[in-house]
Amino acid sequence: MVRELLIQFYRNTRFKPTRIILYRDGVSEGQFLNVLQAELRSMREACMMLERGYQPGITFIAVQKRHHTRLFAVDKKDQVGKAYNIPPGTTVDIGITHPTEFDFYLCSHAGIQGTSRPSHYHVLWDDNNLSADELQQLTYQITISSC
Repeated sequence: MVRELLIQFYRNTRFKPTRIILYRDGVSEGQFLNVLQAELRSMREACMMLERGYQPGITFIAVQKRHHTRLFAVDKKDQVGKAYNIPPGTTVDIGITHPTEFDFYLCSHAGIQGTSRPSHYHVLWDDNNLSADELQQLTYQITISSC
């Protein structure tokens, strides 16, 4: 599948991507290492099949939506809607995140009913050396542009 997407990208742009950023859903924390190893290897092989030596930077992010973490605004003026949700775009990357790994929570949407549930992003691999701010901003922009 990656090879076909790379070919399609090249046909549309006449360029090969220099960076690939992959968001992967449906992976539990216990599966992170196995999924990362298998899918990163598959992506690298697909790149090599396209052109020998072609190895773009890859950033691999696991996204978890099924968790019990909820975020609440400390200041009442920041509360949104009847359920007093946090504003869309709110990002938390300290305090409740892993002390040594690169993860963050991002609420990319307004809650329609009840309490908003932020997505939990785990950066499992990052050849692109993106800063936390860059990756969080990119993630938010992608989520709001796809709505």
